Amino acid sequence: MDAAQLYRLARSLREIALESTSNSHEERISASELSVVEDVARHPQATIGEIARRTGLAQSLISRIVSSLRDAQVFTTAPDPDDRRKLQVSIDSQIRVQVFRERGSRSIEVALQQALPHLEPQELTEAIGLLERLLAYFGAQPVAPGSRPGRPNQASPEPQRGDAS
Repeated sequence: MDAAQLYRLARSLREIALESTSNSHEERISASELSVVEDVARHPQATIGEIARRTGLAQSLISRIVSSLRDAQVFTTAPDPDDRRKLQVSIDSQIRVQVFRERGSRSIEVALQQALPHLEPQELTEAIGLLERLLAYFGAQPVAPGSRPGRPNQASPEPQRGDAS
């Protein structure tokens, strides 16, 4: 696997995650909105400029997204104490608990099946098992470049050829 293939895989998995967490009757969240929400969730009290640097999105787009999500009471904003011209953006704590936790606990099976309709039921189960195994390798945490995936003080599991569980 090369970096381009990994990028395409990550994009596909992100689309499956989006599908898993959305409802058909809801307005769909765009990739840009998701990037901003994820960044703010990881970096509370972030400024628009900081979000732009981390996401690579235009400040004007981030400002529109923040304004829209603030109006929807997802984000809270406050003046930056170091520079009153800037806003600090955070996710409302009640929204984080009510919405994100519930959506994050949803099964990916239906979305995975929609993304991979050619898979037989056994292959779908195997694919879910492989994703769970990959998650275990990463210890559910992002891995810093140059570091080894896995939990601290534990050896990373070594994959066995042909083992899908």
